[in-house]
Order: sequence, then structure tokens, then C-alpha cells
Amino acid sequence: MTNLIEWSPKPKKEVPQEIEKLFPNKWVQQRFVELHLTNSKTAEAFINPSLYIPTNPVELPDLEKGAQRIKKALLNKEEIGIWGDFDVDGQTSTILLVQALRILGANPRYHIPNRDKESHGIRLHNLKDFVSVPIKLLITCDTGVSENASIEFANSKDIDVIITDHHSLPELLPNAYAVINPKRLPSEHALNKLAGVGTAYKLMEYVFRLFNIEEEKGRLLDLVALGTIADIAEINPENHFLVQSGLEKLKRSERLLLKEIFIIKEINPDLLNETHISFSIAPLLNALGRLDDANSVVEHFLTDDLQKARIFANILENLNEKRKLITEQITEAALAILQRDELEQNQEAIVLHHSDWHPGVLGIVASQLVEIFKKPTILLSGFQDQVIRGSARSVDGINIFEAIRESSQMLTQYGGHAMAAGISLRYDALALFKKEFNKSIQKQIQNKKISQEILVDGFLELDQLNIDFVNQLNILAPFGPGNPPFIFATRNISINKSTTFGKARNHIRFKVSDSTNISLDLLWWKGANKSIPESMVDIIYRPGKNSYKGKDELQIEVIEMQPSEEVLEELQSASQKLEIIDLRSEDFNLQALLNNYQDLVIWAEGLSENKRYRYETRINLHPSNALLIYSCPPSLVDIAKAWKIVNPKILVLGKMMPEMDSMNSLLMSISGMINLAVNRRAGVFDIHKAAAATGHRVKTINTVLRYLCSKGKISIKEHPDTELTISFGGIENVNQASQYENYLRFLIQETISFRKWYQKVDTSRLMSEIYELFSIDKK
Repeated sequence: MTNLIEWSPKPKKEVPQEIEKLFPNKWVQQRFVELHLTNSKTAEAFINPSLYIPTNPVELPDLEKGAQRIKKALLNKEEIGIWGDFDVDGQTSTILLVQALRILGANPRYHIPNRDKESHGIRLHNLKDFVSVPIKLLITCDTGVSENASIEFANSKDIDVIITDHHSLPELLPNAYAVINPKRLPSEHALNKLAGVGTAYKLMEYVFRLFNIEEEKGRLLDLVALGTIADIAEINPENHFLVQSGLEKLKRSERLLLKEIFIIKEINPDLLNETHISFSIAPLLNALGRLDDANSVVEHFLTDDLQKARIFANILENLNEKRKLITEQITEAALAILQRDELEQNQEAIVLHHSDWHPGVLGIVASQLVEIFKKPTILLSGFQDQVIRGSARSVDGINIFEAIRESSQMLTQYGGHAMAAGISLRYDALALFKKEFNKSIQKQIQNKKISQEILVDGFLELDQLNIDFVNQLNILAPFGPGNPPFIFATRNISINKSTTFGKARNHIRFKVSDSTNISLDLLWWKGANKSIPESMVDIIYRPGKNSYKGKDELQIEVIEMQPSEEVLEELQSASQKLEIIDLRSEDFNLQALLNNYQDLVIWAEGLSENKRYRYETRINLHPSNALLIYSCPPSLVDIAKAWKIVNPKILVLGKMMPEMDSMNSLLMSISGMINLAVNRRAGVFDIHKAAAATGHRVKTINTVLRYLCSKGKISIKEHPDTELTISFGGIENVNQASQYENYLRFLIQETISFRKWYQKVDTSRLMSEIYELFSIDKK
């Protein structure tokens, strides 16, 4: 018996003696070897930016030529234009170029495309509008390398174009004055992994050198850190140095907008790290680019007006909340399409279109679908009589840009890199594009072994996890692609207690212990929707720390969890002895069944009470020789848990549909339970019992309660277990109510879809799905 996905330690590599002497932690030693930093000089320079010697900017092709052209424009007081992009990398690149040129005495004009109206790149008609006020030099940032037609137009107007971009190179480079792109360098070159903002920075670093003010470059490093982290650029030594230096600059930032963002997001600048940028700061800036006009970010980043900065920071926060709502709605819609369309489910990649989807969040939703289905995903929006546009996201090992490029003759525009891309095409070409794109993905899958193995840095015991250990690991921060956070695994631990938390109750906090009674608290972000084994488990996690009231505390973040080896063996043994009686396609006599199996447990939920027969809900299930699934369960997880609790030798499959699968009936039922709780039980309400009584999932009942709370019908006081205290009355929040109503409708429909699937699926497929859920290979 083997796990479907193997957890293995990374192969050990020989560590040079000088690395061993400098760094006693063996995991740190191994990481230096993985990074090819195998002598004390390069290793120490990696962790100490004052020892690192930055790569000379002129190693970038065309950079010196471009810098000299900028110098000429500045000396001759020529009009300069900047063309950026609306993501965080593009925004920070634009701000950097504007600020740098202003330091040098220029006053450049700039344009960041509107995502909704223009999409990525340099649209020819928009460029014509921009240069209607004449310029002599155009500098692009985070865009331009695939814009041959627009560059030719600029040339025809005697405008010199300097491209700074980092996206994948087209077969034919534009005929620009200078094309500064790190992808023109060999992949192992120190500058090859620069983000768009890093590329722009290198250009202006050299321009400052030409004007003998190179010391001014430090003022730009905070922007480099923001853009590089937000764009998920590979953290090779050069980017590591830039981000390290930029983070220190951010901690002491004098930018009023950033100070206000720190306040809104409750970030202590002294403790700022790459995680704060990824999950708190970057989403605000991205929301602006996705839902509004990002041009406004430039002046607000450079403003010295506190009131102006404060107002804009709050605008960003509100836009981000709106972005979350839209993202959730589109994700739900996409999942509903996939549930209805079995053909789409069976494709190698997901390609979906809807005319009403907001183009600004399609990349986020695509990333979420990739996480769920582990498939390359393209989401598109736009009306059928127009060009439709969208975003593509991939999985490790599949180059989505290459797959798109193979069908480029059907596209009006495309660009990106291995893991993410943007495309445009006419709607009438969509069907053929989907077919060809799936062929390209299938070809890559056949030619490349997709790993079913999770590599961890090592296996630890719980007593090895402490603040000192985390501090030793953190000397290698900042982390990111190429220098990922350390992940470890621990086997055979018990979950003693778990509680959900967060606005949507979608995160879990655990208390776990091992055989020596060592206990720790763990977090699982967005873990509430995961299957939590009710037994001994193995976990993969990321060790870290947070600060509470000035004191460092250990923070262990769960990445994956599965039943331990001995539990899997028990389940495997039970499954091999299981007899299945399938009565889903016929009406059967329950009494006759009870006569044949006197110890039959009847698992029924969401049905009217039957005084003749004893129904058991998931709360009351107990070990027995035979189990009847009388009503259609709400999820595969619930079937698996019931099977594990009862551990039957005989499993009988029934097909009764529960009676509370409409939103109105479910709301009425839960409202009745709330009345009972408030009037007879001092408001104490058990979510798990309510889920069992109605035949729904716990997260559905939780969403019902959040919906009623947002409608102002009830107030909720949470306890560190499954019980809540509910009282009548509250404050209505119309936006939240709409959000929860949409999510509740989706959850109910998802449950109905599963019940219908359960009624029809063949038994071998059903059991295979259950075995897979418990990470078992079916024999």
C-alpha cells in the first residue's frame, strides 16, 4: 500500500566544510548548496546585502545604449513619455521611472493602460492619443517586447522607443531604439530573473551613474521590492539583494501613502517582510489596476499631502473589498459551470468564457481553479460579437505561454511567461482555440513526467520546533520562488482540538500533540474546506513566527495533511472486506432490509421523522456490521467519515433526497433551530448538529448564520468549539448580505449537484473516490 502522493525529503547534497563552519543549522547548509552558494564569500553576501556586489547594469543588452539616449533627452530637454502596465510590477515600474526622471529634472508624461478598456500592452489607437501631444522619447516598462506594430508607428513619428520589459521574448524583437529585457541573457545570468521594476531600476541606476548621482538610486529600492515580490519573480541572488535592500527601505519609508497603508493593514513597519507585501499591500494596488484607473497611483505614491494619501489609501482598501466580492462570485460561477459540464471536467485544461465576468479578476480566479483542479486554466470575458480577453494560469511543469503560442494564429494578442499569460481572440475562434490549446497541453503532459511527489526539506519531531530554530532558518529571508520558505513534515500526530476563524470562518486553528505529549498550535489558512482526518495524521507545514505585544511567538502553517500510515492500512483492510449492496436504482422495503440485517444502522438526514424506524445522523453514528446510506449525503467527505466511524462489513446504498435543499426551506429550518436555541437553551447553537439535522455541510450552515447576521436578524458570539451563542437582532450590512446570499445559493447548488452525482455514479467509481480522499491506492 502506498500513498497517492509521496512525501519525500529533498536529496541530501554534500556540504562544503566552510559552509558547515559558518552555519550550524543543517537545513540552512543544504539550502546554500541548492542555491549554488558553496563558499563563505557568496553565502555571507546572500544574507548580508552590504557584502553583495550588484551586477553591472550594462550587462543587460541595449541598456547602455538606452541610458545614453535618456541622457541626451535630458540634456536637450526633450519631451519624454512613459508607458506602463496596471499590475503591481507595472505600477511600481512606472512610479520608479517618473520619480527617477524628476530627480534628474525632467517632467515626463506617463500612461498606464486601463485594464477594462485597453488590457495589457500598447494598443495602437491609445498610443496615437498619447503622442498627439508630441514626445521625442518613449520608455516602456513591464511591457512592449511583443508590440511590433505600435513600435513601428512610433518610429514613423520619429519617436525613439526604449523598451524595458521582462516577459518572454517573441520570435521577432520589435524594431525599437533599445530592447532592454533580461530574457535576452542566458538563463543562468544574474540579471535573467529581474522583474519589470528591476529592469527599469537597472536602467535608471546606470543613468544616475552617467550624471554622477548614483547615490540617489537607494530612493527607488522600496519600489523594486514591492514590484518584484508582487510579480512572484524568482529570488536568485541579485533579486534577493534588491528585495532585501528594498525591504529595509520600506521599513523606514517616508512615502505617506505607504504609511497610511501600514496603518489600515495593521502592519508594524519594523516587522515588515515579504509576506506583508504579498498578502496585504500588493492586493490593494492590484485591486486598483483590476477595477479602476491605475494612473492615479503615480502621484499618490509621490505625494507629500497627508490628507490626499490617507483618502487614497482608503479608496484602495474599499476597491480591494469589492475585488474580493467579485472574485468570489466569479469563482462560484466558474465552479458551477464545471459541475454541470462533464466534458469540460475531462479536458486536460480548463477554458471558460462568460460575457459578464469582470476581466480585472480573471487571473485571480484562474489561480484558484488551478489550485482546486491542478490543471492549466484560461478564463475569458467579453461579448460574443467582440474580441474577448482573458487570463491564463498554469501548474508547475506546464509552460502555458508555449501552449498558447502554438495556437497564436487564432489570437489577436497574447503575452506572458511559463506560469501566467494574457490573451485576446475573437469569440468565433474560441471553440477551435480550446481544442488546439488542450492538444498542446496534452502533448506537454505526455512529454514531461508530472511529479506525484511532494519534496520537503526534512522530517521533524514537534519538540524540534521553536523560535530559535525559526530564527536560524530566517537568515535566508526574504523567501520566494528559487528560495522558497522551508517546509517540513511530521508523522503520527493527534488533533486534539480544532476551531474555525476569520470573517468567513474559512481558516482553522489546531491543537496537536505527539506520542510524548508535546503539543503545539497550528494554523491552516483556508483549511475549513479541506477534509480533516479524525485520527492520527501526518502533516506538511511551514514554520514561522509572528509578534504579539512585542513578543515573538511560534506560528506553524499547515500546507497539507493526510491520515498516518497505520490509519491508511486499517482503511485499506476494511475496504477489501466490504460488501456493497446497491439499491439506488430501485424502491426497496426498509423493513425487509432490517429483517436481513438486524444490526443495520440507517444513516438518514434532512428527512421527516419516522416513528417506525430509528434514523441516525452523522452525530449519532456508531460501529456496526451494516450501514445503510438512506438519504443522499451532502458530500464525499461525509460518506468517507461515516464509513470510517461505522466500519461496516456491508454497505447498502440508498437514494432518498433530503427535504431541505431549497434556500427557503433551509432558512426556515435553521430559523426554527435558532428560535429553539434562544428561547430554551440560552442561545447556545451547535453548528454540527444543525448540519446533521438538515443534511447539509457544516460550511453551508455556517454561511446561513453569517447571512442572517448580515441581514441584522441575529448576532453571534463565538466559542472555541462547535457551539455559538446566538441572540436576536443586529446591524444590517447590505453588501455582506448580498455576498453571503450568493455564496449560500452556490453551496446549496453544489450539494444538490453532488447528491445527483451520488445517485448515478457506479459503485466502483464511488469507492475509488473515497479511497483517493483518504490517500489510498485502490487494489
